[in-house]
Amino acid sequence: MLKSLIIFAFLLLVKELQAHHFGHPCAFINPLFQRCCGTYVASYPRICCGTTGANRFTQLCCNNVAVTKSATATTCCGDTAIDGNTQLCCNGDAVPKSATATTCCGNTAIDGNTQLCCNGVAIAKTGNQICCGGSVRDLWYGGCCGGRAIQYFGRLCCLWPNFWRCRV
Repeated sequence: MLKSLIIFAFLLLVKELQAHHFGHPCAFINPLFQRCCGTYVASYPRICCGTTGANRFTQLCCNNVAVTKSATATTCCGDTAIDGNTQLCCNGDAVPKSATATTCCGNTAIDGNTQLCCNGVAIAKTGNQICCGGSVRDLWYGGCCGGRAIQYFGRLCCLWPNFWRCRV
């Protein structure tokens, strides 16, 4: 009992020193169990989340906002928790995921095997295509270098030093 009372008194003294003598709540923290989150001290099991804390076991920190997680909602999309098994996060919006629609194009889920996303627009793939500089290009006729369409015939493409340049 006396040991607990001494520990409690010590902790009160530390808090008093923090508040009055050093002016910052993070002046005395135990790095094994606490983290300084700006002016907030997060004690285990809390983690820093913006200017406050989040309980690592019951909450997620989504865009610096503590949100409740559940058995299914275990990942962030914007500042909300979503089920990553059934939903995708496309540009900050939660959209339904299906067996085939497993990737985003703009704010929509698409099938990356049958569709190509170019400038946020889903286009049906008709061959071996890529999006280059905002337009669809068939790889049969060439490639893409730094957003510019190029012919493959004898050309190499490289980054030098701060811009893309193609040479023969």
